[in-house]
Amino acid sequence: MVGAITQEAAEQTGLAEGTPVVAGGGDMPCMILGAGVIEPGIISLGIGTAAHATAFADTLDPRAFDKLWPMCHPIPGKYAWLGCSFTGGASLKWFKEEFGGSYEELTEAAAAVPAGAEGAFFMPWLEGRATPRPDAHARGGFVGLSLAHTKGHLVRAVLEGVVFDLRHSLDCFAEIGLPIDELRIGEGGSHSEVWRQIQADILGRDVVRIATDDLSAIGAALLAGIGGELYADFATACQRTVKLAETVHCDPERVEEYRRAFDRYRALYPALQDWYS
Repeated sequence: MVGAITQEAAEQTGLAEGTPVVAGGGDMPCMILGAGVIEPGIISLGIGTAAHATAFADTLDPRAFDKLWPMCHPIPGKYAWLGCSFTGGASLKWFKEEFGGSYEELTEAAAAVPAGAEGAFFMPWLEGRATPRPDAHARGGFVGLSLAHTKGHLVRAVLEGVVFDLRHSLDCFAEIGLPIDELRIGEGGSHSEVWRQIQADILGRDVVRIATDDLSAIGAALLAGIGGELYADFATACQRTVKLAETVHCDPERVEEYRRAFDRYRALYPALQDWYS
């Protein structure tokens, strides 16, 4: 609690004088709270315009400063790490707008293509690269195409490429010793059955879908509830509010196939970085 609405503010805004004012947070810290990432081991992943992965941390490890973004967690004295792919969901939107088809048609076409898109890869760096090595000059593209590839292959390569980029973030979390016990997925990428399954298989872990959208707004509301003493603490607020839906199980055969594909994906940026510059 940082204060209350003053008489002057009430006159200018129409809000009731004396209404409590609680310190909030930025979009991403509030989203972290809305996803229930309030203890070590819970990782939140989201594919909206960008794609991101976030993890709770008691302290900041300087080894990750050149790979991840550190943030103050809404819980006082705690922190969070952010890994990012700038044009996650935006890559699929770009494909839709330039090549046609509804999201449903595109994802149905992708679902009919085998895991790995039969050798087609997509680099989702349409506005630069973020984790694990930021590069504003990097650009997206398809690699490995042949006459046998169809529109469905290209869509699947886009979906897979975004998640390959997110996998970098989990690897960075592991490198600094952050536990990874539960993966929670949200935002637009969690609405697609095929994209949910791709996330589980590429990340090599079962994932749990967050049942609600607008996680930043939920996190801000929880901060107001905690500050206004509607909730005793952060744990109680999340326990009562954060709702989880189904668990998507990873498939061992596809996990192994994607492990090999990720090794090839990781080689793309080093091979192209001089060309970008």
